[in-house]
Amino acid sequence: MADLISSDGIPYSLRPYRDTVTFTSRRELLKHIEREVSKYGDYCHVRPRPSVGKGVFDIAISNTPGYLLGDAVYQYFNKPKDLIWCEETTNANVDESTGINEKCVAVVVIRDGRIELDANVPAMAVSSDIGSAIQQSSNPMTVYVHGDVPIVSPSHEAKITDVVIEESMVDQFIQLDEPVFPKLPCTESIRLKPSNLAIKDSGLSSPAPVFIAGATLVLLSTVAGFLYEPPNNKVVINDPFKEYRQALTSPAPAIILADIYKQCIEAISIPGFTPSLFEITTHSLKVTFPIGDGEPASLIRYAATQKGALTIEGRHIFIVIPLNSMPRSKPQNIANTIDVVSEILSVTSINSKLKAKVGSTTNHGSYRQASMSFSADKASFLDLVFLAKSLDGLPLTLSPSTVKFDGSALSGQLNFNVYGN
Repeated sequence: MADLISSDGIPYSLRPYRDTVTFTSRRELLKHIEREVSKYGDYCHVRPRPSVGKGVFDIAISNTPGYLLGDAVYQYFNKPKDLIWCEETTNANVDESTGINEKCVAVVVIRDGRIELDANVPAMAVSSDIGSAIQQSSNPMTVYVHGDVPIVSPSHEAKITDVVIEESMVDQFIQLDEPVFPKLPCTESIRLKPSNLAIKDSGLSSPAPVFIAGATLVLLSTVAGFLYEPPNNKVVINDPFKEYRQALTSPAPAIILADIYKQCIEAISIPGFTPSLFEITTHSLKVTFPIGDGEPASLIRYAATQKGALTIEGRHIFIVIPLNSMPRSKPQNIANTIDVVSEILSVTSINSKLKAKVGSTTNHGSYRQASMSFSADKASFLDLVFLAKSLDGLPLTLSPSTVKFDGSALSGQLNFNVYGN
C-alpha cells in the first residue's frame, strides 16, 4: 500500500531507497539498477540529471507502487536547488489501537537538487528526521510551511519540540496561506513502476547505435537489396498469459479497500446521519443513508466533496462515490493459485472478525480463477485496513460486495477472485 493517500485518492509512496549514480556505460548502469531493485523493492524510478553531469542519474526504489512525494514537490516548486517543505496532514496509517488519525506532517528536503527526504511523520518526530538534513546543507534553503507544523524561523518563539532553522541557513521562510499537497502534480514522470518499465521510460533500454564505415555501409546496403524478399506472412508472437494480465488490469483490492475505509470514516462522521449500507464495486461505493435528524445540506456537501452523485428515494438517501481508479502494474509472472490462497488464509486467520471462504475454481486455459470471500461479523472499519494490508500485492480482483452497518459494527460479505495457474 502507499504510505499517504490524497483526498483525490492519489497514492504516494514515501521514504524510497534513493541513490545518485554516475555511469558512462549503459550496460553497467542497467546491471546496477537490477541489483538495487533485487535488494530494495519491485518498483523503480530513474531520473537523468544532465545539469549535474553526463551519465548522472537519480534512482528511487520502493516496495510499494504510487507516486513519489518528493518528486511531486520538486516539480511543483519548479525544480528548486535547496528547499524544505512541511505541511500538516493526517497519518495514512491509522493507529489500530485507538482508531485515531495521528497528527502528522508531510516533509520534503531537497539539497543541491537531490531529494534527501520525503516522509509523512508524527509531528513529534520531525526534529529527528530533518535536523541532520538541515545541518548538512551547504546552501541557504527556501522553507515553505503550512498549518501547525514544528518548524519555525529564528524570529518566532519556539517550543521545545520545534525545529529552529538558523538564520544563516534560510534564504526565504514562507508561511503558505493554502496547502500544497492537494495541488501536487500527478504525472507519469514521477510514478514508481516495475523496473523494466521504469528503465524503458527513461530511455536506457534502447540499444546503443552501431556505426559502420561509409563504404562498408554502401556495400552492405547493395547486397541486402538483392537478397531481401518481403515476407508474405506477418509474424505473430503469442503471449500465453495475455488473458491473465488482462484479468488483473482493474485497480488492486488493497488500494480500493484503503479508499473505502477513508470514505466510510467520513460517511459515519456526518452529523445527524448514520449510513446503513455500503455497496461496493471495483470503481464505486454506494452509501445508503436513512433519513435522519441532520441537515440535508451536510449530505449535499459530503457528496460534492467526494465528487459523488446524490439521489433520494422514499426514506433513503443514496450517494454513489467514485473510488481510486489507479491501475495496478502489470504482473511480470503468473502466480500459483494454491500458494496465493494459502498465503491469504495464513495471514487473515488471526482476525476473528473476518471469516475466509474459498469457493469454486474455473479453468480458463492459460490461467485459473478461484472465488474467495470474507464474511464480516461485528467487524470494525479498522478490519478493512487489516484486510487491505493482507491482500496488498496479491493477484486478486474485487467483486461486487455488500456490507451493512448498524451504527457500531459491520456485517456482510466481501467477495474476491484469485488468479494464477
